[in-house]
Amino acid sequence: MQLVVKPDFPGALARKSVEKAELHEIFRVVFTFRNQLSPMLPLSSKTMGGNLTSREQEAARWQLMLVLRPGEELIWYDRPPAIQLARKPALSILFMLGWTALALFISLIAFRQMTLAGDPSVMFAVFLVGVALSVFGLVVSAANAWQLLASWRTFYGLTDRRLIIVRALWPGNLVSLRKGWLESIRTTVNKNQNIVHLTGKKGIRTVPDRINLYLNDNADDVAMSCRSVLVP
Repeated sequence: MQLVVKPDFPGALARKSVEKAELHEIFRVVFTFRNQLSPMLPLSSKTMGGNLTSREQEAARWQLMLVLRPGEELIWYDRPPAIQLARKPALSILFMLGWTALALFISLIAFRQMTLAGDPSVMFAVFLVGVALSVFGLVVSAANAWQLLASWRTFYGLTDRRLIIVRALWPGNLVSLRKGWLESIRTTVNKNQNIVHLTGKKGIRTVPDRINLYLNDNADDVAMSCRSVLVP
């Protein structure tokens, strides 16, 4: 007699959900305890990502914890305000879609005239130009759509060793700014924008020399904190 053991899939899923919930609670308690005890940096968001929704906080924490090194401590995190960063790409997408539709319309008219005309050379040239403009419009629209999605999947993290910028959209990107990279820093603060402008050393292949952080948090406080970490 053969004994068949059936896996307990509902039980396994329930245990996995409980373990995940417990891990989330551990992260929440650790981060809350860390922020209550540490007056190290003058951040206005002592709750780390306090201006974000709970879902945004969870997404930012998980993405940044994946790239932390052993012993590295996450001090602050944020993400770009997606609505503000989405305006320019969204307007560009709408414009380029109109551009593409007009180019396709011209191409169709030229193709129709080319089939009816006795000498289609001129219409054929117009048709090729219309197709080229249509392809250009689609490529630019796709690039802006990718930029729009990337703004929703970008996260900033400041640790006791470096500033981290993670883009979690395929193919992914990680920018790590270490102590000694920063040369100058300034901020743009008004009712619509909180931006930290960072300028660092040139000639580092894997790190750009200029970076802008678009923040939900107070830009002046973040700039002071970045200076304390990145300046030797």
